Amino acid sequence: LAPGAADVSAIAEGHQVGEARAELEVAGIADVGDIVLPEGGAIAGFVADADGKPLQGASVRVSSMSRFMISAETDVPRAQLGHEFRIVEQTDTEGYFRIAGLGLGQYTVHVTAEGHAPLDKENVAVGTSNLALRLSPLGTIEVELLSAVDNTPISEGVEIVARPAAGGGGFRIVRGGDELTFEPVDAASGRYAVRGAGPTGTDLSIRADGSAIAESEGPPVLSRGCAQI
Repeated sequence: LAPGAADVSAIAEGHQVGEARAELEVAGIADVGDIVLPEGGAIAGFVADADGKPLQGASVRVSSMSRFMISAETDVPRAQLGHEFRIVEQTDTEGYFRIAGLGLGQYTVHVTAEGHAPLDKENVAVGTSNLALRLSPLGTIEVELLSAVDNTPISEGVEIVARPAAGGGGFRIVRGGDELTFEPVDAASGRYAVRGAGPTGTDLSIRADGSAIAESEGPPVLSRGCAQI
């Protein structure tokens, strides 16, 4: 380490981050004394699918924009905030999770699981021990593209841009506005499918060679629709 001031952080499971400052000298050893690690709080609960069955292997993490914003004006160590953002727990066979080592305050709990729409549960207080979270399955939207001129299927030069519809608000750290994939179901008949659509709906922008742009805001999952362009 270079001579000068240095910040020392210590982390232990189930505890908040402890910090100390040391003044380093050339070829010297600095004694920072005891570093106290405050006992951390925890948020625990269960993750299930839409039918109430436990989801094993779901990833759970937390964030707290309020704690992040006020950290510059309080004694909340930035190392503690960074530690909290990096914690990721996996649910067990019963869908149970527990995130420990948190400071006091309100958090947003973020959950992701394969084949399911991400879930953000806001305003969860540290000390919550039985948080129940249910994830909705991802679905499919089928679109049939027909020419507005002669009502024939559009099968060439098709481009579909699909994004999760706005909804829910809050601070998200997963998926954000990721574009979804589309694929032909039967291109000759002008039928296409958007995979991975969530429960809040999906915004579609459709274009084809020689045709105008057609847009649809927020069609639900597992739906079928017809677009004329």
